[in-house]
Amino acid sequence: MYNRIFINILIYSSLFIALIMNIMFFPETIQAFKPNFLLLLVLFWIVKEPRHVGIGHAFVCGLTLDVLIGYTIGVRAFAFSLMAYMLCKTFIRMTTYSMLQQCATILLISSVGIVVAFWLEHVFGLAMIDYHLVLSSVSDAVMWPFLCMIMGFFYKFKRSPRENLNF
Repeated sequence: MYNRIFINILIYSSLFIALIMNIMFFPETIQAFKPNFLLLLVLFWIVKEPRHVGIGHAFVCGLTLDVLIGYTIGVRAFAFSLMAYMLCKTFIRMTTYSMLQQCATILLISSVGIVVAFWLEHVFGLAMIDYHLVLSSVSDAVMWPFLCMIMGFFYKFKRSPRENLNF
């Protein structure tokens, strides 16, 4: 019971902090390299807690991002859901991958999501060509090991002493 409450608090507080970091404005030179923190955390929680965080959480996070930043409603929600689905299909393999393979997987998933979001914006007639989109997916892949290290530090406290005895 205590572990479940701790995990819920950790998941939702980290997603809230990532949402704040996504809507923060950075200087113009750094803005192009800013990773999508909310997407990375949703993907992290799908890998770590696949029974509790899934496509629905990704949809809600994408929809929240659409509303707060002012994108076309539903575009990021659909892209986040698609990326979450892609990771849900491979999350068992993702846990056995090396960190370099995980970064490549995140790069691929993030690139697909960016292309889908750009295509949907183009369908609605609101897309502007921005070559910094590629830099965003690369920065997502570069940020993934750091995110895993930081969130893994907090995640390791969720285990009860009884769970640590399992070999």
